[in-house]
Amino acid sequence: MSETDLQKKTPDGGEPAAEGGKKEKEDMPLATLSEVFSFAETFKLKLYIVLGLFSAMIAGFALPASVYYFSTIMGKISAIQQEGLAPVLKIIYAFLILGVIALIAETFQSKYDI
Repeated sequence: MSETDLQKKTPDGGEPAAEGGKKEKEDMPLATLSEVFSFAETFKLKLYIVLGLFSAMIAGFALPASVYYFSTIMGKISAIQQEGLAPVLKIIYAFLILGVIALIAETFQSKYDI
């Protein structure tokens, strides 16, 4: 090893920091499903985690669904003059149902999130 290589080492003997003075972030492995559930000691806590995850998944589907229905209603605005509100009422009811489902899912998500 040359003298310049020794000077580049950090005081603790590690490798020098990357460009800009920041060390490169190491990739950490993701937790497996069994590792996630290992924190819950009882069946009740495991059930709460599953219900919270399921509710979060349903609440996550609410935004793309609302975007889809919003784009559908924007396409049918021109039909209001010719056909009245009948085609749009179906979409309005779909929005209403979607809002109720999202409210229930997000309530359960916050209730069962530990």
